[in-house]
Amino acid sequence: MRESRFECVVVIGCGKIAVTAIKYIASLRENYRFALRFMQHEIQEMTAIRKVCVENYIDFISIPDKGAMTEALMQLQGNTLIVSAGNYYLFPKELLEKQNITVINFHNALLPKYPGRNAPSWAIYYDEKQSGATWHLVSVEVDAGEIIWQKACRILPDMKAYELTARIMELAQEGLEEFFEMLLQGQILTRKQEKSDNRRMFYAKEIPARGRLKMTDDPAYIYRVLRALDYGKMGPFPATLLELDKEHLVEVQRYKKVCVRAQEQQEGVKNLIEITLDEDSMLQIKYKEKEN
Repeated sequence: MRESRFECVVVIGCGKIAVTAIKYIASLRENYRFALRFMQHEIQEMTAIRKVCVENYIDFISIPDKGAMTEALMQLQGNTLIVSAGNYYLFPKELLEKQNITVINFHNALLPKYPGRNAPSWAIYYDEKQSGATWHLVSVEVDAGEIIWQKACRILPDMKAYELTARIMELAQEGLEEFFEMLLQGQILTRKQEKSDNRRMFYAKEIPARGRLKMTDDPAYIYRVLRALDYGKMGPFPATLLELDKEHLVEVQRYKKVCVRAQEQQEGVKNLIEITLDEDSMLQIKYKEKEN
């Protein structure tokens, strides 16, 4: 048995990273002898998380109310590590100032770039060539705490937001497994984030390009915006709007980049637009009339 500086580990979050994180952390309990629990704040399907908790005898607590969540966290006794993985609850100053509480967070960008929400979308929108995963200590200022671990990945030319998100989640789990035992042992090294006067927060209500395109926009820009907003059927953004002309606004249903030489004949297909990207490729956009 190894000694842990934490008596309790609490995981708060949702999605794949929360599932893989708590599975991994549960595998360390026998060696480090810490209590483990999962606290749910977001109201959503948590079947996978519940299954992991049941199979591994992990306490599962659902607290959707923000005030009640804060109260529950403030009552934690002993040295406690809170792992924020895919979590949208903002930890209050009074909790972060408690001597027995340490909070770490996964962020889906290479901080200090793109703090806030939907970072993969903004990285694609601004035509970044790489993004990545960051684990950092949580500070009062959002996504500004000292960095524990970072790793970059390429943003491929045709990569969509959901594909970049999946890759970043994989990196995040790799990182957790690299540093977590050192964190338990109190041997972790951190570094401060670089300060910038241009730092700005990205909020959930913000949408790249405001979710609206025009046929007069540059074709490469249209394709980039569509990829930045593409999370499949479960995305955080409303349907992308496309202005065919000043009097005609439609909703994008789906899109596809095709090779000009290999493309299928699409003559006569209803509600389909074809836009030339370059001499070798074309963008096909299927749309429907916007509901008033």
